[in-house]
Amino acid sequence: ALFDADDRLPASAAVFTRGLEADCHLTVVPLDTPVEPGVSFYRVPDLTQLWIDHPRAVDFTLVLARKGGIQVLDISGEDIVSRAWASYRADSRQAGGSGIGIPQRRFQVLRRSLAGQATTPLVIAGDGNCLDELTDALPARALKRLSDVTRVPSNLDSQSAVEFVRRRLSKRRHLADKQAAARLVRTVENHGLAVTGPTASYEALRTGAVDLMVIARGHSFDDASQCVDAGALCSDESSPAIGKDYGESALQSWDVAIELVRLACREGIPVIGASDETLQRLGGVGCLLHEPLEIEVMPHPSAQESAALDLVA
Repeated sequence: ALFDADDRLPASAAVFTRGLEADCHLTVVPLDTPVEPGVSFYRVPDLTQLWIDHPRAVDFTLVLARKGGIQVLDISGEDIVSRAWASYRADSRQAGGSGIGIPQRRFQVLRRSLAGQATTPLVIAGDGNCLDELTDALPARALKRLSDVTRVPSNLDSQSAVEFVRRRLSKRRHLADKQAAARLVRTVENHGLAVTGPTASYEALRTGAVDLMVIARGHSFDDASQCVDAGALCSDESSPAIGKDYGESALQSWDVAIELVRLACREGIPVIGASDETLQRLGGVGCLLHEPLEIEVMPHPSAQESAALDLVA
């Protein structure tokens, strides 16, 4: 069995297998989020869906205030772990009874549970009566990782309230993906620190200049080859010339999406999948940089140009 009987069944799984003569190696990675089914045959693992979607699933800490109780919950995938709890009462001395009264001992427990070295985003959610007061009472470290403050419908139970917040964060992530793709295009148009196209993205990743890579979902990249000796990429049109210089055995097929995502994964660089027509016209992939490339590249193509251009070193 791939999973123990006591383990919760994953939403999906990534299976990697390779055969070495009579031996076969199998690796199974359970995933908390569902992915589109697919099969890929390639000489190296295809991490495209795994690195674009799975690692960016939002884990967060939730302060949930509702129905006279405040909970501090750690949300990781489908797992919900309670870290602290306290009851509160409405303070009628404040206008509209919107203030809260928490016993001091319990309030200190809440503050200590949020004052640690955690790095996950923090979300405050509730029925709206005490959100401002809770936000003002956050420890300094917790305030630095505050991501969102939102009202939750009062008719939802605790599980539904968590799902409400999770859906909201997912929508915000998709919006952030669109904004990142748009920022990449704007940076390209302004000749800023960005490159587009497989070749320039590959060179940027190899030199360690990349902050973020954006790849167009569903983009069909042209076939490419890599020269094993020189490490350079070439299209099918230029393969004969390179093969003449280095020999046909020095060329190997190169899947653009798999190889670029794998290189980004190895370097720990986040990859965003975006549905953006302009990015499609700019080669289907691009990178935002934190420093200029050491190798000078051709001028960036304009986003208004209809041809699928590439930047080459």
